[in-house]
Amino acid sequence: LVPVYTACSVLDAMREEERAGNLTFAGKEYPGLGLFVEEIQGVRPPDGKYWILYINGSPASRGVAEAMVTPKDLVEWKLEESIY
Repeated sequence: LVPVYTACSVLDAMREEERAGNLTFAGKEYPGLGLFVEEIQGVRPPDGKYWILYINGSPASRGVAEAMVTPKDLVEWKLEESIY
């Protein structure tokens, strides 16, 4: 779960939690696509699995840098097979 304190992108919310010392994550930037999250809290998915972003219980339709959220939204990352 990623707490959201103000309207922002999921990436901004994650960076705020990282600055506060509550979250670690890493990823790779792809030109034209944005950041692909590859590791959360030191956990890298095993082969065939990925970190999938969910907002309010549904898979996000945008990437982490473009998905906008507000404090009422529930942001989750789930380790699972690709849904795309």
